Amino acid sequence: MGNTCASCTDFSFSKTASGSVLDRVISQASNEDDCLLYKLADYKKGGELINVYNNGGQDEAERFIVEKLSGLMYNNGKGQVINRNDYLRWKFQNRKHVAVNVEEKPGPHDPLTRWLDHVACWQMQYRGSLGESLLHVLIICDTVIHTRLSRLLLKHYPMLSQDVVEGEEYLGASALHLSIAYNNNDLIQDLVDAGANICQRAIVRLSLEIKAVHSATSMFGYALKHPKVPASNGIMNMAGLTPLTLSCKLARTSVFREMLELSAREFWRYSNITCSAYPLSALDTLLPDGRTNWNSVLFIILDGTKEEHLDMLDGGIIQKLLEEKWKTFARKQFMKRLVILSIHLIMLSISIYLRPVDQDKPLLGEAEDWQDVARYCFEGGTVVGVLSYLIVQQGGEILNQGLVGFLKQTFKEPAKLIFLISNLLILACIPPRMMGDKQTEEAILVFAVPGSWFLLMFFAGAIRLTGPFVTMVYLMITGDMLTFFVIYSVILSGFTQSFFFLYKGSPDVSTSLYKSYPSTWMALFQITMGDYNYADLSYTVYPALSKTVFTVFMVLVPILLLNMLIAMMGNTYAHVIEQSEKEWMKQWAKIVVTLERAVPQKAARNYLEEYSIQLAPGDDINPEQRGFMVIKCKSQTRAKQRKGAVINWKSYSEVKDDQIRLSGALGAALDAIAVAHDLDMTLTKDQSIDELHDPLRQLVIMSENDKTVDKSQVEIVANAAAKIANQDSIKPISINLEQQNDGKYKLIVIFS
Repeated sequence: MGNTCASCTDFSFSKTASGSVLDRVISQASNEDDCLLYKLADYKKGGELINVYNNGGQDEAERFIVEKLSGLMYNNGKGQVINRNDYLRWKFQNRKHVAVNVEEKPGPHDPLTRWLDHVACWQMQYRGSLGESLLHVLIICDTVIHTRLSRLLLKHYPMLSQDVVEGEEYLGASALHLSIAYNNNDLIQDLVDAGANICQRAIVRLSLEIKAVHSATSMFGYALKHPKVPASNGIMNMAGLTPLTLSCKLARTSVFREMLELSAREFWRYSNITCSAYPLSALDTLLPDGRTNWNSVLFIILDGTKEEHLDMLDGGIIQKLLEEKWKTFARKQFMKRLVILSIHLIMLSISIYLRPVDQDKPLLGEAEDWQDVARYCFEGGTVVGVLSYLIVQQGGEILNQGLVGFLKQTFKEPAKLIFLISNLLILACIPPRMMGDKQTEEAILVFAVPGSWFLLMFFAGAIRLTGPFVTMVYLMITGDMLTFFVIYSVILSGFTQSFFFLYKGSPDVSTSLYKSYPSTWMALFQITMGDYNYADLSYTVYPALSKTVFTVFMVLVPILLLNMLIAMMGNTYAHVIEQSEKEWMKQWAKIVVTLERAVPQKAARNYLEEYSIQLAPGDDINPEQRGFMVIKCKSQTRAKQRKGAVINWKSYSEVKDDQIRLSGALGAALDAIAVAHDLDMTLTKDQSIDELHDPLRQLVIMSENDKTVDKSQVEIVANAAAKIANQDSIKPISINLEQQNDGKYKLIVIFS
């Protein structure tokens, strides 16, 4: 079939319904220029060839094709090898002067960048504006008449099946590609018979190579279940994402769930009860050896911000996996940490409560009473608890996850991060205590104490009652209040300067909050909260101007900005409450994963083996494959699924029959094809037919390929032929099946 050009192997389109994407591109082609091709057939579904067929029928159209079109092809339809000069002559054929910049590099889609000489049949100077041939135009128009003309063209000039679109817009699209895009199954077979190159890359392979992302789950399922070369759903892209984790990353819920079901391995089924195992290689946060899988589905869902991520978490396999993790180890770890935190907070609180009231009394020295003894004991216990937390627990997490993984996980947990900082601040109180600097120690302790209590928010997230509100607090702080603070800071800074200069020079300014720039900022902050004295505005150098500026500030900040903040928080509250169950599930899942990160690698592997089963043994190259077994109830049994498939097939057949009946009656065309393939259909009336019934066409194809034809298939064809005849008031007299010596059947249908 000749050499394959680079363009042929880079045809980049994905199959869509009725070729809709292709239609949009083709509509850009100009069929109003002086192009001979568009005079024969254009995208408005007109042209000289179409008129000949409509006026003179098939015989006249066939005569026109033989006599008039051979001169538009290389070697009268036998084809020849074309080179880049042929392409350039076509590209610049309408230009009188061509300016070429030798320093300009061709674009990535320029056909010349990867050009290889290849075979073509339709001459380049007679191509359309997209580089298409007549056969391409007929296929794209996609009507019954255009399909017939396409088949007539292939009948006389089979080399047209080698032509590809040479233009840049749809470079490499062959007639076979276009037929697939438009679901023209009949023409696909004719193209294959004519010698079309079935090895040209199309949809699946090129989508992978150009890193295209599609949601065609049917294509994915077909690739996984391919009978000869099944695909692997564990292949990762450059970002370390498999098809399953990529669908999760893009928040495509339906695609994610279907891919998840396609990856399942079914063990047994009883009625609508199934027992299946889901591979954990992409789902779980743990790898078979106990290490952390940072690109897992669970991590992606917890990091996601869309509602679709919450839908993936709520119910189904992911929720069951989390429940098993909780039962296996997380619940024990949760209660253990809660008890330890409670003891730590009690000791810290008693240490603060027992501090001496007398500010002059030193905090470090000989104990004078039982309170000093108790305070030293509780302070020592607090420091020991802090050191054990930092060295044993946090140090263990760093060893398990690595410093990068530890920091990544810590910054995702605000409560844990604040508690960690608070513990460091408690240790920072030791040097001032040793030096007797009580003021510095108390300044540090003021921030360390409330931060230590903040870790209770972490545990509150696991409770169904308080979990959504913990989420609400985080969202409001990081979202609503952060946005408000940015705008508020700008306005407050501007008005701080105004009030500072308005009060500057006033006799009483030294006794007011407006004596310095920082104190003026704090005074305006108090005004924002509603704490102000209107009479003080009269004591400035410019009382009227001060009151005017005060009025503008009150309108902008307390009235406008604060109410906007309240409205934003109200929206956040309504959203979280609406998704309260899912938000709690997300908080609970984060706690499970956080507790899992604190488990040593060896223990994590043991836990993994408890809630999963072995699907495939490991070796030196491939790790062990684990799976999560689930017994669940499906909506339909196998019998109902088969029944539904039969009903759908019957409905489809009826629709096809209606389409065939509307197109015409049985006639000479059917008689000719039947005789050519040893299917003798004797007809007493000379009628015409536009389309053949699908079962008959499949029978013809099997006969051509010398495949054994089952009797039931022939009966389907006979019944279909009788049905069509009845619709056209042509009664079948008899339908006979005669078995031949080669095992095939001869179908004889006699009509009245």
